[in-house]
Amino acid sequence: MSGSSQSTVLDLGNVSFGGGGVAPGVTLRRTKGGVLLTTRFGLLLQDGGGTNLRTATVSAFVLNADSGKTYTVDGVKLTTGPQVVSTMAPVGTVSAHRLEIEVPISENPGRVMSAVGFLVTAN
Repeated sequence: MSGSSQSTVLDLGNVSFGGGGVAPGVTLRRTKGGVLLTTRFGLLLQDGGGTNLRTATVSAFVLNADSGKTYTVDGVKLTTGPQVVSTMAPVGTVSAHRLEIEVPISENPGRVMSAVGFLVTAN
């Protein structure tokens, strides 16, 4: 696996308790305390070191915890420290994952401007 990284922006659209224009592929569900945004995304892990890795462990974390939002990847609640979301992620093919962001009703309408990071460790 190589030490390089790549940044990608995932645009969820505009978020408000009243609905709004969420992006294609994003679902918005009203909850008692706010709204829950859900979308799927893919991760492609590549073996840049020529070691013929087959699997890796993927951890995720929130880079900036803000205003009471809750982030989960594949059902694992994220914090500012790495949380394991997959222990056998395939290397060389795209693996599907699910991101959920719960936004409290007290949050102002607008874009969710937070970053989720991933840490990959060779198995």
